[in-house]
Amino acid sequence: MSSLGWGGLSVLLLLLLLDRASPTFISLNHGMRVMKGSSAFLSEDDLKFAIPKGEKDACKVEVVMNEPITQRVGKLMPQVFDCHFLPNEVRYVHNGCPILDEDTVKLRLYRFTETDTFTETFTLRVYLMEPDCNIIRMSSNVLEVSEFYGLSRAIDKNLLRFDYERTAGLECTVRLDPLRTRLPAHGHMVVVEPRPEGPRGDQPHSFFPQSRQEEFLGPGE
Repeated sequence: MSSLGWGGLSVLLLLLLLDRASPTFISLNHGMRVMKGSSAFLSEDDLKFAIPKGEKDACKVEVVMNEPITQRVGKLMPQVFDCHFLPNEVRYVHNGCPILDEDTVKLRLYRFTETDTFTETFTLRVYLMEPDCNIIRMSSNVLEVSEFYGLSRAIDKNLLRFDYERTAGLECTVRLDPLRTRLPAHGHMVVVEPRPEGPRGDQPHSFFPQSRQEEFLGPGE
């Protein structure tokens, strides 16, 4: 056999030994799908490990924190969970940032035996989907700020509204998270107290209480 043939055989044996020395404990890793601005639970259809269920206490998974380009727009919780996690135990929460369509979570598996501890580091992809029921209705009007340090006109239903069935006990809130999303990028949102509505020309002053008339006219007028 030529020296080239022996070299190829040595490389093949080395690859086989490396493969046998580094087994993977992951049997399935399809990633998970989460609606933007919402949350979803991790299931065995997303991630599954080749660990017998009878050895429940012998395998743990840790979410690796403070890793660059991971968990940029959401978080997987809890930080440590069992390899045989329950259907409603492990959850990814999206923070509402609309920019990215995909996120990555870095995980580290710990496999414990009576004599050794094995670890395996891997990533879980999170596919961020647009909400099925879009309740946001935006008009074609543009919100403009005419000067530096100026204010735009108020954001009202002519610019933005939320179309949903209003029933008792149902709440709809809007949350801003500039620290995570870095938005708005060139300004910030402010809340301005609405001006009291003045009397119309077709309404007599007696229609308004005395206290309201003083607000409009000033005391003594």
